[in-house]
Amino acid sequence: MIETSSRVLQFDGRGSFGELALMYNQPRAATVVAVTEGRLWAMGRHAFRRLVLQSAFRKRQMYDRLLRGVPMLGALDDYERATLADALRSIAFADGDRIVAEGDAVADGMYFIERGAARVTITKDGRETEVTQLATGDYFGEMALLENGVRTASVYAVDEQQQQQQQRAEEQRQKQHQEQQEKRHQLQQQEQHKQA
Repeated sequence: MIETSSRVLQFDGRGSFGELALMYNQPRAATVVAVTEGRLWAMGRHAFRRLVLQSAFRKRQMYDRLLRGVPMLGALDDYERATLADALRSIAFADGDRIVAEGDAVADGMYFIERGAARVTITKDGRETEVTQLATGDYFGEMALLENGVRTASVYAVDEQQQQQQQRAEEQRQKQHQEQQEKRHQLQQQEQHKQA
């Protein structure tokens, strides 16, 4: 059997290839052939991985600092906070975008303001009224998650911002883990009192 190759993609003056093999430490999935004279920039596996790891490390440090400023997460140890930081994903919002809406029955996450600002509004007498502004390092949406209730306010982006959304499942997992640790601690204390 003779296998023929087919053209999948053609670059014209710009583009990149080979990153998947570097990221996943796998053999290359395609052959790249020059069809004209040109110049390439190449990056080796070690340099690529070092850059990717440095970027991931900086991102984790930034998220860790952000999470340390959240009082309700104060009981988390370093490992738990790192796990939570790894679960965050960045979402960009433009000026005026509504991030959460007052009355939403489904609270799908809480948000941490990575960069930018937001304004919080509530509806009184049929009018939307601003009650506060939030800035980098602030967070919102945790009460609806904790109480499994509706959103009590709307939050709008002010200028361009990126926020970290933590999915409900991760929030519940962290809560369960914390409860388990507290139970273990109580059992250990009871055992110590029995031995004394």
